[in-house]
Amino acid sequence: YSTANIFEISKSEKGLSTQEIYTKVFPSVVGVSASFTNSQSNSYGNYFGYGMPNGNYAEQEVTGTGTGIVMSTDGYILTNAHVIYRSSYGVATEVSILMFDETEYAAKVVAFDAQTDVAVLKVDASGLVAAEFGDSSQLQVGDAAIAIGNPLGFDLFGTLTVGYISGLNREVSANDMLLNLIQTDAAINSGNSGGPLINMFGQVVGINSLKMTSTMSGLSSINTVE
Repeated sequence: YSTANIFEISKSEKGLSTQEIYTKVFPSVVGVSASFTNSQSNSYGNYFGYGMPNGNYAEQEVTGTGTGIVMSTDGYILTNAHVIYRSSYGVATEVSILMFDETEYAAKVVAFDAQTDVAVLKVDASGLVAAEFGDSSQLQVGDAAIAIGNPLGFDLFGTLTVGYISGLNREVSANDMLLNLIQTDAAINSGNSGGPLINMFGQVVGINSLKMTSTMSGLSSINTVE
Protein backbone atom coordinates (compact mmCIF):
# COMPACT_ATOMS: atom_id res chain seq x y z
CA TYR A 1 0.00 0.00 0.00
CA SER A 2 1.12 3.58 -0.45
CA THR A 3 1.12 6.42 2.05
CA ALA A 4 1.01 10.19 1.59
CA ASN A 5 2.68 12.89 3.65
CA ILE A 6 0.71 15.78 5.09
CA PHE A 7 1.58 18.05 2.19
CA GLU A 8 0.16 15.56 -0.29
CA ILE A 9 -2.97 15.20 1.83
CA SER A 10 -3.66 18.90 2.35
CA LYS A 11 -2.02 20.75 -0.52
CA SER A 12 -3.96 22.32 -3.37
CA GLU A 13 -3.52 21.44 -7.01
CA LYS A 14 -0.81 24.11 -7.46
CA GLY A 15 0.97 23.38 -4.20
CA LEU A 16 4.67 22.48 -4.07
CA SER A 17 6.30 19.47 -2.49
CA THR A 18 8.21 19.85 0.76
CA GLN A 19 11.50 19.52 -1.11
CA GLU A 20 10.48 22.16 -3.66
CA ILE A 21 9.48 24.58 -0.90
CA TYR A 22 12.78 24.13 0.92
CA THR A 23 14.78 24.63 -2.27
CA LYS A 24 12.81 27.81 -3.01
CA VAL A 25 12.89 29.43 0.43
CA PHE A 26 16.12 28.27 2.09
CA PRO A 27 18.36 30.76 0.18
CA SER A 28 16.26 33.58 1.70
CA VAL A 29 16.67 32.38 5.31
CA VAL A 30 19.48 33.95 7.35
CA GLY A 31 20.96 33.69 10.81
CA VAL A 32 20.89 36.82 12.97
CA SER A 33 23.46 37.31 15.73
CA ALA A 34 23.04 40.28 18.06
CA SER A 35 25.43 41.54 20.75
CA PHE A 36 24.26 43.59 23.71
CA THR A 37 26.26 45.46 26.35
CA ASN A 38 24.83 45.78 29.81
CA SER A 39 26.40 47.80 32.62
CA GLN A 40 25.68 46.10 35.92
CA SER A 41 26.33 47.42 39.38
CA ASN A 42 29.17 45.50 40.98
CA SER A 43 28.32 45.23 44.69
CA TYR A 44 30.88 42.65 45.79
CA GLY A 45 33.04 45.39 47.32
CA ASN A 46 30.30 46.37 49.74
CA TYR A 47 29.68 42.69 50.44
CA PHE A 48 33.23 42.31 51.67
CA GLY A 49 33.14 45.60 53.55
CA TYR A 50 35.01 47.68 50.98
CA GLY A 51 32.83 50.69 50.31
CA MET A 52 32.59 52.06 46.76
CA PRO A 53 31.31 55.59 47.19
CA ASN A 54 31.70 56.41 43.50
CA GLY A 55 30.00 53.22 42.35
CA ASN A 56 31.56 50.40 40.37
CA TYR A 57 29.97 49.00 37.22
CA ALA A 58 31.02 45.97 35.24
CA GLU A 59 30.16 45.74 31.58
CA GLN A 60 28.58 42.43 30.64
CA GLU A 61 28.41 41.34 27.01
CA VAL A 62 25.42 39.27 25.99
CA THR A 63 24.82 37.63 22.62
CA GLY A 64 21.59 36.37 21.10
CA THR A 65 20.83 34.41 17.96
CA GLY A 66 17.73 34.22 15.82
CA THR A 67 16.55 33.86 12.26
CA GLY A 68 15.66 36.35 9.54
CA ILE A 69 14.11 36.53 6.07
CA VAL A 70 15.57 38.36 3.07
CA MET A 71 12.92 40.85 1.94
CA SER A 72 14.70 42.40 -1.04
CA THR A 73 17.65 41.69 -3.29
CA ASP A 74 19.43 44.84 -2.07
CA GLY A 75 19.81 43.66 1.52
CA TYR A 76 16.71 44.40 3.59
CA ILE A 77 16.01 41.64 6.12
CA LEU A 78 12.95 41.00 8.28
CA THR A 79 13.18 39.50 11.77
CA ASN A 80 11.63 39.77 15.23
CA ALA A 81 12.19 42.91 17.27
CA HIS A 82 13.13 40.83 20.32
CA VAL A 83 16.08 39.37 18.40
CA ILE A 84 17.79 42.78 18.22
CA TYR A 85 16.13 44.62 21.13
CA ARG A 86 15.73 43.68 24.78
CA SER A 87 14.04 45.91 27.33
CA SER A 88 16.80 45.19 29.86
CA TYR A 89 19.64 45.89 27.40
CA GLY A 90 18.28 48.19 24.70
CA VAL A 91 19.10 47.90 21.01
CA ALA A 92 21.93 45.53 20.07
CA THR A 93 25.31 47.23 19.75
CA GLU A 94 26.34 44.88 16.93
CA VAL A 95 24.26 42.78 14.55
CA SER A 96 25.63 40.30 12.03
CA ILE A 97 23.93 38.22 9.36
CA LEU A 98 24.91 34.71 8.28
CA MET A 99 23.65 33.78 4.82
CA PHE A 100 22.73 30.28 3.64
CA ASP A 101 26.08 30.04 1.81
CA GLU A 102 27.94 31.00 5.03
CA THR A 103 28.70 34.53 3.83
CA GLU A 104 28.66 36.99 6.75
CA TYR A 105 27.61 40.64 6.75
CA ALA A 106 27.47 43.36 9.35
CA ALA A 107 23.94 44.72 9.62
CA LYS A 108 22.35 47.90 10.88
CA VAL A 109 18.94 48.19 12.51
CA VAL A 110 16.71 50.24 10.20
CA ALA A 111 13.60 50.17 12.39
CA PHE A 112 11.79 47.99 14.90
CA ASP A 113 8.47 47.88 16.72
CA ALA A 114 8.43 46.04 20.03
CA GLN A 115 4.62 46.04 20.15
CA THR A 116 4.26 43.98 16.98
CA ASP A 117 7.67 42.29 17.46
CA VAL A 118 8.93 43.17 13.98
CA ALA A 119 12.32 44.57 12.95
CA VAL A 120 13.96 45.50 9.66
CA LEU A 121 17.73 45.15 9.19
CA LYS A 122 19.97 46.23 6.30
CA VAL A 123 23.19 44.71 5.00
CA ASP A 124 25.43 46.18 2.32
CA ALA A 125 24.85 43.55 -0.34
CA SER A 126 23.15 43.07 -3.68
CA GLY A 127 21.84 40.14 -5.65
CA LEU A 128 20.38 38.40 -2.61
CA VAL A 129 17.56 35.88 -3.01
CA ALA A 130 14.39 37.57 -1.75
CA ALA A 131 11.57 35.48 -0.33
CA GLU A 132 8.14 35.55 -1.89
CA PHE A 133 5.47 36.81 0.50
CA GLY A 134 1.92 35.48 0.47
CA ASP A 135 -1.42 36.59 1.92
CA SER A 136 -1.95 35.28 5.45
CA SER A 137 -5.63 36.24 5.29
CA GLN A 138 -6.10 33.36 2.85
CA LEU A 139 -4.92 30.73 5.33
CA GLN A 140 -7.32 28.10 6.59
CA VAL A 141 -7.03 25.81 9.59
CA GLY A 142 -5.75 22.52 8.26
CA ASP A 143 -3.45 24.03 5.63
CA ALA A 144 0.00 22.52 5.64
CA ALA A 145 2.76 24.78 7.00
CA ILE A 146 6.56 24.72 7.01
CA ALA A 147 8.96 26.51 9.34
CA ILE A 148 12.63 27.06 8.48
CA GLY A 149 15.04 28.47 11.02
CA ASN A 150 17.99 28.01 13.31
CA PRO A 151 16.73 26.26 16.45
CA LEU A 152 19.19 26.36 19.36
CA GLY A 153 21.71 28.36 17.33
CA PHE A 154 23.62 28.18 14.07
CA ASP A 155 24.79 24.59 14.52
CA LEU A 156 21.32 23.61 13.28
CA PHE A 157 21.13 26.34 10.63
CA GLY A 158 18.32 25.93 8.12
CA THR A 159 16.32 23.30 9.98
CA LEU A 160 12.97 22.46 8.35
CA THR A 161 9.91 21.35 10.31
CA VAL A 162 6.45 20.58 8.95
CA GLY A 163 2.98 20.82 10.43
CA TYR A 164 -0.42 22.37 9.96
CA ILE A 165 -2.05 25.73 10.50
CA SER A 166 -3.60 24.85 13.86
CA GLY A 167 -5.50 28.05 14.54
CA LEU A 168 -6.02 31.61 13.33
CA ASN A 169 -6.44 34.97 15.07
CA ARG A 170 -5.20 33.66 18.40
CA GLU A 171 -5.02 36.49 20.94
CA VAL A 172 -1.95 35.82 23.07
CA SER A 173 -0.63 38.01 25.88
CA ALA A 174 3.16 37.94 26.16
CA ASN A 175 5.63 40.42 27.66
CA ASP A 176 2.83 42.90 28.40
CA MET A 177 1.72 42.80 24.76
CA LEU A 178 -1.50 41.45 23.24
CA LEU A 179 -0.67 39.79 19.94
CA ASN A 180 -2.97 38.38 17.26
CA LEU A 181 -1.20 35.29 15.95
CA ILE A 182 -1.29 32.33 13.60
CA GLN A 183 -0.96 29.03 15.44
CA THR A 184 0.98 26.11 13.97
CA ASP A 185 2.11 22.74 15.27
CA ALA A 186 5.27 22.82 13.15
CA ALA A 187 8.07 22.43 15.70
CA ILE A 188 9.89 25.65 16.61
CA ASN A 189 12.46 26.20 19.33
CA SER A 190 14.82 28.79 20.74
CA GLY A 191 16.63 30.42 17.82
CA ASN A 192 13.69 30.16 15.40
CA SER A 193 12.61 33.73 16.19
CA GLY A 194 12.23 35.82 13.05
CA GLY A 195 12.16 32.81 10.75
CA PRO A 196 9.49 32.25 8.11
CA LEU A 197 6.28 30.30 8.38
CA ILE A 198 5.62 29.15 4.83
CA ASN A 199 2.51 28.04 3.00
CA MET A 200 2.20 25.21 0.47
CA PHE A 201 3.16 27.56 -2.38
CA GLY A 202 6.52 28.44 -0.87
CA GLN A 203 5.34 31.89 0.24
CA VAL A 204 6.11 33.48 3.60
CA VAL A 205 2.84 33.99 5.49
CA GLY A 206 4.11 34.56 9.03
CA ILE A 207 7.09 35.13 11.29
CA ASN A 208 7.80 32.63 14.06
CA SER A 209 7.74 34.60 17.30
CA LEU A 210 6.50 32.59 20.28
CA LYS A 211 6.51 29.02 21.49
CA MET A 212 3.36 28.05 23.37
CA THR A 213 4.27 26.44 26.67
CA SER A 214 2.94 26.72 30.20
CA THR A 215 4.66 30.12 30.18
CA MET A 216 4.83 31.99 26.87
CA SER A 217 8.28 33.12 25.84
CA GLY A 218 10.18 34.57 22.92
CA LEU A 219 12.17 32.21 20.80
CA SER A 220 15.57 33.78 20.22
CA SER A 221 18.38 32.19 22.21
CA ILE A 222 20.52 34.44 24.37
CA ASN A 223 23.79 33.68 26.09
CA THR A 224 26.02 35.53 28.51
CA VAL A 225 29.62 35.95 27.36
CA GLU A 226 32.10 35.75 30.20
